[in-house]
Amino acid sequence: MTRTGTNETEEEFQIRVAEDGSVTRLSEDDSDGLISTTATSDSVELQAVVGHNYDEPYLSDDTVNISVSAVNTSADKPTAVGNVNITVTVSGPNNTVVTRTVTSDSSGAIAVPIDLSTLPNGTYDVEVSSPDVSSTDHDDFIAGPSVNLYPRFTDHVEVGQPVTVAASLAEQSAPVTNTTFNVSIRAPDGNETTKTLTTDTGGFATFEFTPNQTGRYWVTPANHPGDSTTLTGVDMVAELKTDTRSYSTYLPAGGSAQISGVVYDEGAPLANTNLVVRIINTTNGVDTTVENLSVTTNAQGLYATEWQTPDKPNADFEAHLYTTANERIVHDGGRINLEASRDRSGGEGSSGPTAWINTEIQSPSYRNVVAPGGSANATIETYYNGSIAPNTTVDYALTYEWTEQLATTGTVTTNATGQATISVPIPADAPDSASFDLKTWATINGTNAQSGDDGEIQRYRIEEDRLGGNTPGNQVGFELRFVDPETDTGVSGIPVSVAAETFTGMQGGVFGTGAAVSGADGSATVNFTLPSHATREFLYGPRHPYFDGGFPTEDVEGYDITVNGLSREIEGGDTVTLNYTAASPDQTTAVVMFTTWESGQDPGSNAKVVQEGEEFTMTAPDVPAESNYRLQVYAINESGVTASESDYLDIIPGSGTTDDSNSNVTVAGRITKADGTAAVNATVAFDPTSGSGPLPIAITNESGFYNTSESTQTNDDPLQADTEYDVGVYQLNLSEANSNKQYQWARDGTADVYAVDTINTSTDSNVSAQLPDGHLLNVTVTNESGAPVTDANVLVLNNRAGATVGGSGLTNSEGAYEYWASGQPGIEVTGNVSVKVTPPENSTAYETQTLRQQATVTNETTLEFTLTENDSSGATKSANMNASVRAVASPASAQVGETVTVDLVAENASEGVGAFESTLKLANESIGTIENVSIVGSPDTTDITRSANNTTVSIAAFGLNRTQSDDMVLARVNVTLAADGSSDIVVADSVLGTPSADDYTIMSETGTTLTTTTVEPIGSSTEPPTDVDGDGTFEDINGDGNVTVSDVQAMFANRDSPVFEDNVDKFDFSGNGDVNIVDVQRLFVEVTA
Repeated sequence: MTRTGTNETEEEFQIRVAEDGSVTRLSEDDSDGLISTTATSDSVELQAVVGHNYDEPYLSDDTVNISVSAVNTSADKPTAVGNVNITVTVSGPNNTVVTRTVTSDSSGAIAVPIDLSTLPNGTYDVEVSSPDVSSTDHDDFIAGPSVNLYPRFTDHVEVGQPVTVAASLAEQSAPVTNTTFNVSIRAPDGNETTKTLTTDTGGFATFEFTPNQTGRYWVTPANHPGDSTTLTGVDMVAELKTDTRSYSTYLPAGGSAQISGVVYDEGAPLANTNLVVRIINTTNGVDTTVENLSVTTNAQGLYATEWQTPDKPNADFEAHLYTTANERIVHDGGRINLEASRDRSGGEGSSGPTAWINTEIQSPSYRNVVAPGGSANATIETYYNGSIAPNTTVDYALTYEWTEQLATTGTVTTNATGQATISVPIPADAPDSASFDLKTWATINGTNAQSGDDGEIQRYRIEEDRLGGNTPGNQVGFELRFVDPETDTGVSGIPVSVAAETFTGMQGGVFGTGAAVSGADGSATVNFTLPSHATREFLYGPRHPYFDGGFPTEDVEGYDITVNGLSREIEGGDTVTLNYTAASPDQTTAVVMFTTWESGQDPGSNAKVVQEGEEFTMTAPDVPAESNYRLQVYAINESGVTASESDYLDIIPGSGTTDDSNSNVTVAGRITKADGTAAVNATVAFDPTSGSGPLPIAITNESGFYNTSESTQTNDDPLQADTEYDVGVYQLNLSEANSNKQYQWARDGTADVYAVDTINTSTDSNVSAQLPDGHLLNVTVTNESGAPVTDANVLVLNNRAGATVGGSGLTNSEGAYEYWASGQPGIEVTGNVSVKVTPPENSTAYETQTLRQQATVTNETTLEFTLTENDSSGATKSANMNASVRAVASPASAQVGETVTVDLVAENASEGVGAFESTLKLANESIGTIENVSIVGSPDTTDITRSANNTTVSIAAFGLNRTQSDDMVLARVNVTLAADGSSDIVVADSVLGTPSADDYTIMSETGTTLTTTTVEPIGSSTEPPTDVDGDGTFEDINGDGNVTVSDVQAMFANRDSPVFEDNVDKFDFSGNGDVNIVDVQRLFVEVTA
């Protein structure tokens, strides 16, 4: 920079830093190979990544490969920068400091090995810096044994009531046995006690803890690194649910919120007691009481009430439980978020060109596990305006972790069909257990597109299973199987430790611990007996080398519940009289209510507490169209054992209900074949993504044009305004075919059915498409003896760009599928298809089952199915085949530039999940992009398809073997927030099947809402503070992505900053309602613990 008087000008130039520290300015010719002229020192970012997340340690004699790189961040696509001098400083126990100096590589990341065999065990901080650039980066790791403490999900414990705490001492999950260590317990008043424990043969030690104060107890390892836990002492333990949700619920503004729960005091139900549910408006961070609701508990401590919400879209409320003496009863949850109608006024519609890339890693694992030294193999497809884009140059980059450390880059060109395959090596010294992204970029006909897929760097992939029933007194178990990702064979000798947690009433604690080592098939199983006192739910806390932070959870089902008198379909406004019975040894009472996962629907005002056998009435809410609801029963018997039941039903509009909200609209366009000629007499079909409503169609004329408003071309169902449709094309006139089921045509090499796109009639009025070349797909169905099955039901679905279109039919006497309209075996399709097969209708020869396969059809393909026959007794499988799908964000709010994880959850998948497909969409496309997608479990095959702008993703998988669970995470997506505001995450097009191939009925699909927040940088920091662990508080004061002593120092030096004053909720670490020196001390304690 040159400064003259008050004027400043900037001048960029290159330098060379010699070993003696001298600096030489270089000419342009001399600077070749150094930091390029477009990458100034301010735009070069240093990056460091160390593996083993979630604090699972390295072995004390292991070698840690620290991955470091220098990256030019000034462009949209990051590029590696070579010849930057990087100092790697590793600081650890006993004032240990190890320093390494390396030079960055222009081809990507390099590994800096650190031998731990001569270093003391403990926690190490890693810092990378350079004399050439101003950027620094940090990471950390643990060497040697570490301690994990349990329970992890039991926060509130009643004063005077004991809770069992377990501590696991392990070294990379291998138990450290017969070893003494200390655990510290800091009480709410600051007094600290130390427990001396000795591990058993499984590396665990347990002790009983009884709180004697209200407030938070911190239980932490005293002489080992590891994870602590917190237990909050309360006078009463309580549960408060909103519409059966334990934490938060989303409701239409002006609708009803149903509030229920249970309260325990001194280890017994708080019986027949008057309480107050206080409704507090928390919008914009200001708490204002708006209403007090009176409730009374019954003999089992249950209560229920309703609150009529105000017509205030986007307002946030919380329900808090109080005694009549105005004493707060602490509990989780209670959040009520009022939804606004979806904003469809913005958007550019489909008039502009669209370019997009589909990038998919080919892996048998849902997490796309690749071992160090292996390769990430991926397929790339390029499209423009719905058609393939051949001969497209695609740049790609492999990055590590959420920091997106650049590991390697490359370029590939798609072939004549718009496809390419790449094999990206994962270095043998890559950071073990780190995640990776494979990002792709292309410019197609002047339009930019970006895509990607992600995976994990692990020496083996992990398959999870849960064993046994959920009834108290029965055996339960947790099984992990470790599989070599290269050979697909089991890996033996891998240690596993598991702590199991459950509740006694509302008081949680550890009920069992155990350890195992994987055998020859790679499996390790730890079994427990579920205690007779178990209620609510139980959780497994596993430790293994690639633990991902998730605690598998199961509901306790102490007995069966039967609801009597409920019809499968009732009209809105109708009142039904019901009762329930329970197979419990003693009397039960229950909370009952109607609930729905359908966005914008009111669950009604029916929440109440009833006795077993007691008749009660429920009034169905008015609905504008047929909607999926369920009657939820949550019961407790006199022994405190819980059970639940969900009975599903459809509520249809009552006779007096009218819906004038939608008026007719017009969509027009042209359909052509691959050679450009008109697709004559073809059907353009519009299928509402909501799953309900009319199914309009339009027929193309002799020039391939169609118009939905021309009555001679359509059926009697008009398109509705402001409605989202899947658009598909059938190469036949469905209006004629419906009256003539032997509609014939010759094989012409054009797709018979083709999914075009998902549109919204508020923005899309012109939809045109080019039908691609088709390839014959044959489907054959046989029985277990190999004999052909006649009249089996077959549905072929083409999945593309988020839309789905299908062709159904029956099998002929040879067991070959015939598309219903063609009278010929097979169907011509192209691209991604999924095929569903069910037994012949009214046949008793086969078990009730749904078989599925997926395929990418690029040439003539045959899929074979085998139906399972009934045994000689004629017994058939039965299941509650109703489930719901929803999205859950963690956290629901974050800063611009941060990434939020959204879980796709199946609810009440009572028979487990073997296959699923679903679509997640950002309603407000300007707020961010969907970056990463992972599927939970170990599917045989997956298909992940993103929209051009990465705001919609369609996910499909089969070959899973997920066991039953009330709330089962199917997939996780990472959403990177790019702008201020909020957006709904919409869930649509969901399909679920069991491991034995039975279909669930999807009762509802419910999204979530993401919100961005903005906090200014503090002091001299250039980055704003961040919430690195998603707990709602921003411990990363200097914004470098890590929480270290430097954050404590930054908070202390700037404790009078207005940022703290304006954002108390984000920096109040002590919970005293203010930000002061006590919060600095609390952060210091957390960092140095």
